[in-house]
Amino acid sequence: MKLFVLLIACLSVFVWESSAASPFASPLPPQVRNTLRAIENNMKVWTVVNVDPLTKTLPAPFAEGSWRIVLERPFETAPVEGLPDPLNKRSMKNNAELVLVKDSPGTDSKNIRKRLLWKVVHNELFTTIAYLGVGGGYHYFAKADIVTLDWLRAHLRLTKGDNLGEVIAEALNIEDENNFSRKSAVAIIGNYGDAAIPFVKRALGVAIAEHEEFGHHFAALKNIGTPRAAQELKVAFRTGNSDIQVAVMNALSAPPYLREARELYFTMVERHYYIASAIEAAIQFKWEKDMLPYLQRASLRPISFAEYVIVMTTIDQFVTGNKVNSPELDCVEQIKILLTRSGDIAGSPRILSLSDKATALNAKLDSEDQKRVRPFEDALVKSKNQDMAIVAALALVIYDPELNGPMPVRGPQIMSRDYVRRVQKSGMRVLTRLNRTKVRTVLLNLKSSVESEEEANRFSSLAARLNRL
Repeated sequence: MKLFVLLIACLSVFVWESSAASPFASPLPPQVRNTLRAIENNMKVWTVVNVDPLTKTLPAPFAEGSWRIVLERPFETAPVEGLPDPLNKRSMKNNAELVLVKDSPGTDSKNIRKRLLWKVVHNELFTTIAYLGVGGGYHYFAKADIVTLDWLRAHLRLTKGDNLGEVIAEALNIEDENNFSRKSAVAIIGNYGDAAIPFVKRALGVAIAEHEEFGHHFAALKNIGTPRAAQELKVAFRTGNSDIQVAVMNALSAPPYLREARELYFTMVERHYYIASAIEAAIQFKWEKDMLPYLQRASLRPISFAEYVIVMTTIDQFVTGNKVNSPELDCVEQIKILLTRSGDIAGSPRILSLSDKATALNAKLDSEDQKRVRPFEDALVKSKNQDMAIVAALALVIYDPELNGPMPVRGPQIMSRDYVRRVQKSGMRVLTRLNRTKVRTVLLNLKSSVESEEEANRFSSLAARLNRL
């Protein structure tokens, strides 16, 4: 039995070597075979199309015992079958090359790099040449996109190669298909830590001087995530250049958040810019007590009602320590649920009454609705947190699922207009029972501070309506 298993294993190796070695006559050394196996098993996008002794393309002493591996993959943006293909992309291939030079006494990687020859191939993506390092008795050189270079360096466990942080930072200034290289550079540059920072700064300087997009550079610094990277972001912000400041805040708004950039998250609250992200960072790093005054000031001049809800809810959580839910906003959700009738949700069956008593039936349903929601309306009116009660009441009064974004526009109908009116009426009943002075102050603040003219007009009309009641 053991002999049978051994025979099968040997046969498998023979078959693999035969298929991999078909383009050349010489047998593959173990390290080259292992490299091919790693590529084929883990880099599924690439196909090994050729493996040749380097002497076949380069007559040089160091080429003896060295190898060239050629990888290919189709263009990802090739037109689908049946559509025009004027550039013939459907038949084009991306190309990557890997050269393994035998590590012999006196081998000079810098000199070898100058003498290597590479295919001139049109790729979808930015490609560059790099010395990846030494491993398994070979020096590894490659020409590929930055993601492939990074993968080869890491997974083949190579050492003493180029600082790929420099190559990756340069890709921040490259505009290729779908901005692949820029986006990839942001994602992987954190692997190279502080060593990559000078190269990111150099690439940033080039982008600014040439009036090119530079948001990716600050995102890259944020993803490096070290205290030094945070310091660079703060220095850039302090230049006072508004475009740079916006780019820095954009970078910080996405997780993972950067503890050492603490002051910039507080500035984001002051400027009403990505407040939700700043709050998430504060919760993650336990800054709640220090951020509270900033949020309280922001609540006086919110740029939208959505921001006002976020800020007021967060203030409530930071003060009470209850980060699970808000009793007042829970009441809002209960009221909205209890007011739902058959046919209110788009696509659900609606029962129509053909009776002359339809009007009386609707009046009865309205009365029953009010009985069901009255306990929750009372809870809002009696809430000890009147600020959150006002927020909850306003959330009901202006409720309209068809209005979206900072500049509301009509979208597809989600809930029936009758249902929306019932919710709004419930909110109005609560609002008129709350402290009129406090409600009026909130409405006037919202009217004067929100950026949307439609929102401002809504709060102005609401304030006037309250004055008439």
